[in-house]
Amino acid sequence: VQDVRELPILAGTPPGSYTIDLVVYGMHGEEWLLPSGDPEVLLGPVDIPLDSAPSIDDLDIEHTLSHNLAGKVELLGYNVDNGGRAGAGIHLTSFWQALQSMDTSYTVFTQLIGPDGKVWGQKDNPPAAGFHPTDSWTPGELVRDQYDIPIGADAPPGNYQIHLGMYLPETGERLLLVDDQGNALGDHVALSGLDVTR
Repeated sequence: VQDVRELPILAGTPPGSYTIDLVVYGMHGEEWLLPSGDPEVLLGPVDIPLDSAPSIDDLDIEHTLSHNLAGKVELLGYNVDNGGRAGAGIHLTSFWQALQSMDTSYTVFTQLIGPDGKVWGQKDNPPAAGFHPTDSWTPGELVRDQYDIPIGADAPPGNYQIHLGMYLPETGERLLLVDDQGNALGDHVALSGLDVTR
């Protein structure tokens, strides 16, 4: 049986070598057909080039923003799950644009801040899980960056924020948000409106 499938590549996908995870399951999803031996079937590698001319509209950003981080990178917006349950997680997609070439690999931090002001979940790593660090970005490049932020099992129900930004891993120094005149506005972006339940 020949089965031809086309997998669209999302705009802003970091360039590099990828694999395709092949899974077969029943029509209604009740039964997964697992291969003998290996627990998964990976096809590839598939080389994805840098998308030379995507537009911001191609990114399908649900929440558009414009935050300049130290003149190096701009946060264009984000997509996020509405919320989640304590002990589970929240999926966040952030969209960046390089404003200049960078000779430093910065780490992205995401912190889930509860109504009590405490951090109830955190995920830090270079963009694209380290797959596409900032020192490989080209000026003007658009980058889609995804995170699964765990929620603490004992997190109280309520409305949460995600604090998002970048820092230098060697020192922990954060890139400051700046306005058009270069004035510092803070060291993180606050994304609000996330409901966490039990």
